[in-house]
Amino acid sequence: MGLLQQHDTGTFNLTKDHVGNDLISPSALLSHSWKDGQQVMFQDLEECSCEGKRGYDKIFFCAERAMRDGLKFIWVETCCIDKSKQSEIPREINAIFHCFWGLRIRRSRWFTKGWTLQGLLAPTSVELFLSKDKHNSEYMRLGNKYSSRQQVCVITGIPHSAFEGSGMTRFNVEERFMWSERREITKPEDKVYSLLDVFNVEIPLYYDEKPSRAYHWLREMIDRRLTCIQDLCDSDPRLDKKRIEDTKSHDL
Repeated sequence: MGLLQQHDTGTFNLTKDHVGNDLISPSALLSHSWKDGQQVMFQDLEECSCEGKRGYDKIFFCAERAMRDGLKFIWVETCCIDKSKQSEIPREINAIFHCFWGLRIRRSRWFTKGWTLQGLLAPTSVELFLSKDKHNSEYMRLGNKYSSRQQVCVITGIPHSAFEGSGMTRFNVEERFMWSERREITKPEDKVYSLLDVFNVEIPLYYDEKPSRAYHWLREMIDRRLTCIQDLCDSDPRLDKKRIEDTKSHDL
């Protein structure tokens, strides 16, 4: 998963793979919704065939905005992930959340998409823009997730505190599942996979199995994590220390 860098000529190139690299350059992340056939894909960048697509206008706008904020790089999911390499998709999806760490606004499709949930929750700063006209590339700033939090909370059903840096563990499991109930996805399995980082768990990503199977895996991993946390809460620190010392002596 690389980053997009804009040149003086207005063209873009994709940087090297940054997954697993702690030295990622400061960058702006574009979280958006799109129509089939109009998004710029990884292959479009390689073949320099993206300027005719409407999605290119969004990328150009994001890059211009990022430059104003002193950022040289941007990240766009549709073209920064090579989806032709199926084996690479799981690690890149798992990395997305960590990269992320008005009436007119109410009608925005962005709030209805499954994968945009983490784009709303994870970043400390989220700027909201709306296209003035579907036939051109001008965008109007609506505010950010804090200044617009009243509308955003009504639209999404997500409480204020989730936008203000509260850890996800402050919200119970069923509440977090409810945040995604009305969100739309293209592939049934993504209803589950888009929630992995909301629950801070990992499972293999398979798109050739029943969605119920993926849901079962997610629930199982959540239960394991909760059990582990409960065990830590219930244990006596003095006993934990003794167990560790006993284990060391047995190892010797």
